[in-house]
Amino acid sequence: MGQITRREFLQHSGIFAASITLFGKWAFADSLVKQSSLNGYIAAPQDAKELYSRYPANLPKGPSTVFTNLKTGETRFLPGINSAHSVVAVRSSKARPRLVVIPKHAKQAIIIDPFEGRVLANFNSTKDRDFFGHGTCSEDGQFIFCSESAKDKLDGLISVRNSADGKLVDQFPSYGQNPHEMMMLNRDKSLLVANAGPLDYDTSRDGRERTSMAFIDLKSGKLDQRLLSKTPNVKLAHFAHTQSGQIFVGGVPGSNKDKTPARVMTSNGKYDLQELPIPETVNQVLANETLSVVANDKIVAASMPFCDRVLVWDTQSLKFNCAIEVKHPTGLCIQDSTLFVGADLGQLIELDIGTARSLGTRFPNALAGNQTHITPL
Repeated sequence: MGQITRREFLQHSGIFAASITLFGKWAFADSLVKQSSLNGYIAAPQDAKELYSRYPANLPKGPSTVFTNLKTGETRFLPGINSAHSVVAVRSSKARPRLVVIPKHAKQAIIIDPFEGRVLANFNSTKDRDFFGHGTCSEDGQFIFCSESAKDKLDGLISVRNSADGKLVDQFPSYGQNPHEMMMLNRDKSLLVANAGPLDYDTSRDGRERTSMAFIDLKSGKLDQRLLSKTPNVKLAHFAHTQSGQIFVGGVPGSNKDKTPARVMTSNGKYDLQELPIPETVNQVLANETLSVVANDKIVAASMPFCDRVLVWDTQSLKFNCAIEVKHPTGLCIQDSTLFVGADLGQLIELDIGTARSLGTRFPNALAGNQTHITPL
C-alpha cells in the first residue's frame, strides 16, 4: 500500500489494543494453524537477559513472544525481538489475526502470524527516533499506531503504519515527551497517550509540562485536552481507561535520585490526575515504579515489581481494597472475574476479583520471567 492522505486514513481508522510479548520458534499442529480467532488467548513480550540463566530448561534463552491458550494451558513460543516491551493484537475481517511486537529504546518491530509462528514483516522507527514501547490498532485492523521518541527531541511522535507490513502512512506529535502507552477512544475519534516526560527530571526545567495524559483529535491531529499530575516529579507510563471514562495511571519516580514510592493516579477526564489512597502501612513498603495497570467496572489493579505487591482499589468508590504479596509481579490482565498476574520465573497466578484470593498458579512457566505486559486477546 502506498502513501495515503490523512483524510483517507481517517476513513479507515478504528481500535483494538493489547500489550503482549515473549520468545522463540516452534512447530505447530495442523489444528492450531487453522485457528483464526484470538479469543481465549493471552500473549506477553520477553527479553530479560539477566534472568535467562535462571529459566527452567524447557524455556527459550533469548527474546520471544509467548502465546497461551487460557482454556487448555497450551503455550507456544513465538519469534521475538531484543528490547521487546508490548504486543498489539490486530484483528481484521479481511485477514488473519496478527501480533505486532513493539520494543522500547530500539528501532525494529515485527509482525507475527501467531498461529503459524512466523514473522510476516519487520519495520523500523522513523529517522532519528526509537520506538518507545507501545502501540494500538484501528478498529478495522488496517492501521497500527506506535509511540516514538528521541533523547535529543522534546516532542514525542505517533507514527501511523499499515498493519500488514508496518510501512509509514502518517505521523503527528504526541504533545509531550517520550510517549508510552496509548489507547483509542470513541471509535477512533480520539487517541489517549501517556507522555512519560523527561527521562530524568534532574536535568529538565519544564518536565511537568511535557509529562501528561494527552487526548489527541484524530481528525485534525491536534491536541484536544491535556491532563497533568498533581503529584510533583513523577513520570507517567501505563494506564487503564474504563467504559465510564475514568482513567487510572501508574506513576514512576521522576529522577534516578528520587525515592518517592510507587503511585497510582486517577481522573475522570475533567480534572488533573490525583493520587489514589494507600494506607500508611502499605505505603511504607512501596518502592520505585508502578508497572502494569488494569481496570474494569469493579476493580483497579496495579503491579509493583520492586516491592512484590499487587495493589487493588474499588473502581466506583476509589477506596483502597487490598495489597496482595506476589514475588516480582509484572504484567496484569483481567478476564471475566479473574485477575491474571505474571510473576517471578514464569508463574501465571490467578486471583479471584471478588475476594482477591488466589486460585492457584494455573500455568507454571506459561510466561517466562520478566514479561512487562500481559493482555487478553
